Amino acid sequence: MRKRLTALWDDLIITRPPFLPPQIGRDLSLFGVQHFYRMRADVLLMPRWTYLYDTAPLLRTLAGRVDFGVLNASATTFARRR
Repeated sequence: MRKRLTALWDDLIITRPPFLPPQIGRDLSLFGVQHFYRMRADVLLMPRWTYLYDTAPLLRTLAGRVDFGVLNASATTFARRR
């Protein structure tokens, strides 16, 4: 489990290219995180947008890193509906 979690976190890390100044590192996420989200490409439809980023990369990342069958079969619950 630890190995899978570490791999997931590694997928979500943003690495600042060495040629960019350190001050820019904190703002790199504005342009997206490779396995998490990306900026939308349909800029011409911006007035109709209800969200800024496309999260399809996160769905693919989770599908590859999380065993939902094992997670759902676990007796441990994170949240419970009343």
